[in-house]
Amino acid sequence: MSTVSATSSTLTPSLVRARNIALIAGAAGLALLGVGYLTDSKAALQTYLIGYVFWVGIPLGCVPVILLHHLVGGKWGYAIRKPLEAGALTIPLMALLFLPIALNLRTIYPWTDPSELAKHPIVAGKAAYLNTNGFLIRAAGYFAFWSIVALVWNGISKRQDRPETEARASNLAGAISGPALLLHVFVVSFAGIDWIMSLEPEWFSTIFGPLWMVGQILTTLAFMILVVAPRPERGNRPDLTGPDVLADLGSLLLAFVMLWAYMQLSQFLIIWSGNLLEEIPWYLKRINGGWQWIAVSLIAFQFVLPFLTLLQRESKRNPARLSRLCALVVAMNLLSTYWIVAPAFHPQRAWPHWSLAASVVGLGGIWIAAYLTLLGRRPWIPANAPLPHGNGHEHTSVSFEGIHHP
Repeated sequence: MSTVSATSSTLTPSLVRARNIALIAGAAGLALLGVGYLTDSKAALQTYLIGYVFWVGIPLGCVPVILLHHLVGGKWGYAIRKPLEAGALTIPLMALLFLPIALNLRTIYPWTDPSELAKHPIVAGKAAYLNTNGFLIRAAGYFAFWSIVALVWNGISKRQDRPETEARASNLAGAISGPALLLHVFVVSFAGIDWIMSLEPEWFSTIFGPLWMVGQILTTLAFMILVVAPRPERGNRPDLTGPDVLADLGSLLLAFVMLWAYMQLSQFLIIWSGNLLEEIPWYLKRINGGWQWIAVSLIAFQFVLPFLTLLQRESKRNPARLSRLCALVVAMNLLSTYWIVAPAFHPQRAWPHWSLAASVVGLGGIWIAAYLTLLGRRPWIPANAPLPHGNGHEHTSVSFEGIHHP
């Protein structure tokens, strides 16, 4: 392990190795997916969408968590803020990876087919919103907003790291993070409607967009804990990298586990009790034909097990145990994404097409390679992190030399 200063932009050997492995895996996965596209283009594009929806959720989840920390503060945020900022900066890459979806809308989305609109009057009535031009313009707007937020708040973070500009930057972040967070909720909700809900355009749920956002935050928090938990020796600030902060992060993860479960149950109960013809088929597809076992697995391993584990304080303070749980949460979110998206394509077959693995590995490898590159070019701990026993941001007397990267 090498030692770098807080301002170093040099990738450490371990990060370079991990990045190269991810890049090779990503290239191999996308190449295999390309072969799948030549043999069955429709299935390959469908699995590409599933992989994309999963991986884009992590950088999108970074945005509200960054904004939340600028609003409320807390040691937990100083422990993961720089890794979160690196994740948010990958959003332009995800915009580029969205192009295969944008160029193949007619293969993926049924509302692009006029004959389908003629069969479903309800869908035809949504044509003013569900049309190709509107879809693409909105997608460009979504990525523009998220990219601007990522760049602006990374710029603010850099100014916070300088004593002469820290106070002004912190005041600015506190003033604009609230409106930006509120706007993000609307933007990500409409993105969820466009990219996922419109796969079954006759169905509609007002809670679906916020529910998708909560799932993103849950996955992002679990991923960030995986980034920071195995390396408590990072830097010379054990108060920001030790068991107490891990316990805070675990408690925040528990809160979003419960919020995710509550919103899932609320959506299910409202739709089931309403018993409307255009709504209940969405759930009927997902609790029959083998899909019910995935639903049971999600209840058991994305709610019950994490909930019971995170109730125990020692589980949250133990890096190895917390890391294993977070790995499970990330894996279950991938399964949740599959359960939400795939029945729109093949409701009678719960088993995935072989190209799904290529899609997940390919897109994930490319994203992780970009993320590790950005992560290695920034300090682990913000320079404006408060002292253990100080008031406010008394960071001017603290040396941030000797911060370790994994």
